[in-house]
Amino acid sequence: MPASQQELDELDLKLRSLRTQLRKAEENSNQLAKQKRELEEKTKKNTNDINRLRTEVKKTEDENNLLIKEGKKSAPQRTVKGNFVNVVRKAQAAAWEEKFMAMKAKQKESNKMSEELMSKMNRVKRTDSPLLSGLKKDKKKEEGREGGRPSLGKEPAEEGRQGRRQEEGRREEARLVRPGGS
Repeated sequence: MPASQQELDELDLKLRSLRTQLRKAEENSNQLAKQKRELEEKTKKNTNDINRLRTEVKKTEDENNLLIKEGKKSAPQRTVKGNFVNVVRKAQAAAWEEKFMAMKAKQKESNKMSEELMSKMNRVKRTDSPLLSGLKKDKKKEEGREGGRPSLGKEPAEEGRQGRRQEEGRREEARLVRPGGS
């Protein structure tokens, strides 16, 4: 039975897809085999290094023991003065002590500077200050006006300005209320 064109196209597409999947699987297999060879080489080199170092350590230990037996070298004394935690605590305490001393020195320096500034400020006479001398003159003028009576808080110029503002406000209201608006 002859196959239709559509069936042939589907079969061709399926064949291409399978070939692509096969190619990818072969490439993956080759890559993994390469990685396996590289890993085996690294493992072999590492094993050789371990064996070489073991033989060197063994030879050195034998030489050391031989020198000790001949009396040319004394056996090492292992003393335990403290565990690691105590050593670290001591080091940290020393570091904190240095930081604390530096902070105290800086604080003393800033206190000294502020004391110098305060003493300079106290040395300046208050009457010599231009700002304060202007205030004293104003007080004398105020006392001289109206026979020494203190003012009620409003200067004559201020009263005039407020009156003008009120008048302007009334005019504005009147203009807004009139229909002509002149």
